[in-house]
Amino acid sequence: MTSPDNAPIATPETPNDSSEAQEFSVQQLHAPVIREHNEPHDGLEPIPVWMGMAFGALLFWGGMYMASNAGDYRPDVYDRPNPKPPVYRPEIIPADEAGLKKLGERIYANCLACHQQTGEGTPNQFPPLNKSEWVDGDKASTARLTRILIYGLSGEITVRGNKFNGAMPAWGGQLKDYQIAAVLTFVRSNWGNKAGPVFPKDVTAARLAVGARSSAMTAAELEKVPVEQVDAGGSEVGKK
Repeated sequence: MTSPDNAPIATPETPNDSSEAQEFSVQQLHAPVIREHNEPHDGLEPIPVWMGMAFGALLFWGGMYMASNAGDYRPDVYDRPNPKPPVYRPEIIPADEAGLKKLGERIYANCLACHQQTGEGTPNQFPPLNKSEWVDGDKASTARLTRILIYGLSGEITVRGNKFNGAMPAWGGQLKDYQIAAVLTFVRSNWGNKAGPVFPKDVTAARLAVGARSSAMTAAELEKVPVEQVDAGGSEVGKK
């Protein structure tokens, strides 16, 4: 442009829709989009090669194992025509004094905590069985001892001059008659005791004589049972 006096007039430069300006504005426009990542989506992706090889080796081993241990899937391999029934050992009930004593020694393991291995009991807590007048003395009898084992004992009792006031559990519901007879035979003939054996029929006779009972025996009740008493169906060794 020229002025009236034909002098050139300076004009500011204006962008002529240059490519640089257009490129700048497009980059600015798409910058937020470029920063974003693709949305995750479900699809079928190839498994790693090592995993495919591992599964293949496992299938190969399984096939080889089945082929070598399947027995050709023959019925005579898997189905026994005459299976043997289980064998149950009969319960052995000792009939003589030696057998009862041997069994009673094993059962006496339940009594060790209170009456000890020596049969001397625990001072001021549990009375001794060794040389006890209730086991092998003037107060001892099969009828009395079987009642103690079957029904238990509670309250005060004097043994070898010492008074004890505790409780002995009833074993009649846990032990069978021959087991009670066995442990009594062991106690009456062990340590310093020299009394005779107790037989299963003596325990059965005591059960029948007393009948069902929920409370334990007491020393006073035992003393009412005569020392020479033999319960109906019991053996004559009940006197001592």
